[in-house]
Amino acid sequence: MSMVGRDSDDGTAEDEAAPSDAPRRGPGTLVSVTTGLVVTLLLSAPPKPQPFHGGDQSWMVGINAARSYGLKFGPDLDFTYGPYGFLDNPMPIDRTLFIVAFCFQIAAVVILWLAIHPALRRWWGPGPAATGASVVTVACAAAAAPSVLLIAGSACHAIAWIAHRDSRPARLVDPAPLAAAALGALLVQIKVSDGLALLAIALICAGLVPGWGRRARDLAGTAVEFSLSFLLLWVVVGQTPADIPAWLHGVAQIAGGYPEAMNTEDSRLAGAYPAAALVAVTAVVLVL
Repeated sequence: MSMVGRDSDDGTAEDEAAPSDAPRRGPGTLVSVTTGLVVTLLLSAPPKPQPFHGGDQSWMVGINAARSYGLKFGPDLDFTYGPYGFLDNPMPIDRTLFIVAFCFQIAAVVILWLAIHPALRRWWGPGPAATGASVVTVACAAAAAPSVLLIAGSACHAIAWIAHRDSRPARLVDPAPLAAAALGALLVQIKVSDGLALLAIALICAGLVPGWGRRARDLAGTAVEFSLSFLLLWVVVGQTPADIPAWLHGVAQIAGGYPEAMNTEDSRLAGAYPAAALVAVTAVVLVL
């Protein structure tokens, strides 16, 4: 805030504060953000578990029961999901794990909403932006798993970060790719393909940092962050580093058979593609 001079009656100079040109966020913005988040969370609440219908969903029981019965991915289980797969597919088998998965789903909804809202704020006011972010988030939450919401939110943040990367202060290592890499390490252990998608976003952000020296540091830091986070999360959930090769081998074997075994699209996932396209168009058009 700048100070300007003013002459008093006795001839001495006095300083008075000049109004700042920086935009201020009034209470209306806070109310809009809070209301939008609350409404979104209420409308995006995870559905209560219901009896199986349609295709065989016993695999969901398996990845939830694995944690309760001490089964390890790799030596005991082979699947494209990992030891944190219960976060995307909670079942009321273990109370603690079910609560953790519920919190994870709520966090995914909040992160996506917070990624969409700033983009809409560039074009609309606080109220319409909050409403628009809620509509998009609820539509996506109804059609996609929490990990997919995290990928969509991370993609929106990445687009905004890339668009303003030249104006950001130089750092030894930029925190944005590191955060994406750490989250990608978690998603790999939820579902391998989702984690690899987020790792790709992190590497793209690191590779677009201005300057070859910074770019090399960010790429190296992203790779190290992903590796260390993966190992830490793997051990925390009760796995051992010796289980990793067996699990990766099983994932590769199962994924190799998917083209023939899973060549029929599930009609219940039809809404996921329009939802993903909606997020992509919103991010590209409104953020750039």
